[in-house]
Amino acid sequence: MKMELIDNNPMEYITLPSRKQDKIFIEKERNFMTKEELKLFMNYLEEENKLQTICLFRLLAFTGMRKGEVLDLHWSDINFKTKDLYVQKTLAKVRSKHVLQPPKTKESYRWLDIDSITLKYLLKWKQEQIEQYEKFGFKVAKDQHQPIFATYHTRLNEMKYMRVSTPNDKLEAFFNRHKDLHKIHVHGFRHTHASLLFEAGATLKEVQSRLGHSDIKTTMDIYTHITQASREKLAEKFQKHIDF
Repeated sequence: MKMELIDNNPMEYITLPSRKQDKIFIEKERNFMTKEELKLFMNYLEEENKLQTICLFRLLAFTGMRKGEVLDLHWSDINFKTKDLYVQKTLAKVRSKHVLQPPKTKESYRWLDIDSITLKYLLKWKQEQIEQYEKFGFKVAKDQHQPIFATYHTRLNEMKYMRVSTPNDKLEAFFNRHKDLHKIHVHGFRHTHASLLFEAGATLKEVQSRLGHSDIKTTMDIYTHITQASREKLAEKFQKHIDF
């Protein structure tokens, strides 16, 4: 074109591909609870007094475990004397069947400390579960290998693992009963745990280890998201503090 060999620029109407951007962990809605919101959530749980549900959501919120890791827990995975538990498997749904799988990454094999209140509820639920087993005519294994969140299936007359969709259903129904709660997804309890750990002064490496992340970038993405979601709240706090 410059040498006047052609009349038109063949590149004029070419659309260049957009520059590939790094994946940023951003959600439209805040998928984690503040300390006050989590406290209100737990208060409502305690009022309803369903031990299995209390233990389920306390483990999700107070350990940061993945849903499948919690659902696969057996009583033998918990050491009540040393106040910790071992994550070594996960429950997943594959081709319409529930199967036990290794954890997501090798870093997901981990020991987690448990707080005393959660342990107290677990001990209560353990006793209540024994009574449920006996009610349905099942013997409780002395080696304590039965799942913590086993449920009775009437049609099969069996105690089986809780379905992976059940925590989602329980949470949705709970939010419908308590409209004033800040709504999150089940995975949001993992983000809540991370958020409160950072708030308590935990380092990125400590949070990475507790959540079982193989890459610290995943932990940093959560931290970035939490920071972004908190910006408006921090601005309001600052304005109220200076008061002009």
